[in-house]
Amino acid sequence: MIEMLSLYHGTDAMSARLIFAEGTPVDYHARNGLRSFARELAKSILDALGMVEKESWEIDIALNCIRPGSADIEAWDLWVRSLPSLFGTHSGTPFDYGPLYVTSSFARARRYCADNPYRSEFVRSVVGGLEIARAIGTVEASRAEGMLNQQPACRAAIEAPSDPVVIEFGGFTVDMLRTETGKADLSSDLLLLDLAREEGVDQQLSFRIERYERRHVVAVHDLTAQRSDRSYLANADWSGVAAEVWLASLAPQSR
Repeated sequence: MIEMLSLYHGTDAMSARLIFAEGTPVDYHARNGLRSFARELAKSILDALGMVEKESWEIDIALNCIRPGSADIEAWDLWVRSLPSLFGTHSGTPFDYGPLYVTSSFARARRYCADNPYRSEFVRSVVGGLEIARAIGTVEASRAEGMLNQQPACRAAIEAPSDPVVIEFGGFTVDMLRTETGKADLSSDLLLLDLAREEGVDQQLSFRIERYERRHVVAVHDLTAQRSDRSYLANADWSGVAAEVWLASLAPQSR
């Protein structure tokens, strides 16, 4: 059944380009330096707050004391949730940023990137970190801005994200996927999908892609144009027309 399942990944055009180019799961935030920037920013913030090696709830209490009314509360919360992933203090959670996630729901993938001005939860968590640095005070805000100035690719990811797209995958076998928390046993997830299909319910399950081949990319859904462009199907030449047609459709700043 999993072979017949369409799975979707919401992202931005630039990140999608890397997925096409690599033909393998890639941590594109590590590639553009945003992950290392986020880690250094987090170290600086935690040090300024005196919260190094503190629990999440303790950090939340400290942040509540400095959070302005205009704060992006969701971005602040995402920043706190991103800390274990940044420092490798635990894994096996949906907030373990880095793996390539897909969902069985197109609507969910669309919301993930189209309703988020940064196209990514992780990028939004970094934006939350920058807001926190400014809320701490002038010195920390200046330090954060100086760090960002040294990372033009990171600034571009935050200030000029490319257009939202949803990549559609298909034809996976069970061994190519993991659960949302990284487990190899998909039996429970597949059972839920079976039950949902029998009852006509849209079951929104998420998976991590362990590996894929170029033929598993079925289509790219261009959310900017509000259309589904299926000109780059699995049987097309990945390195030729298929990829080039899609790349040519991108805005110049997204190439």
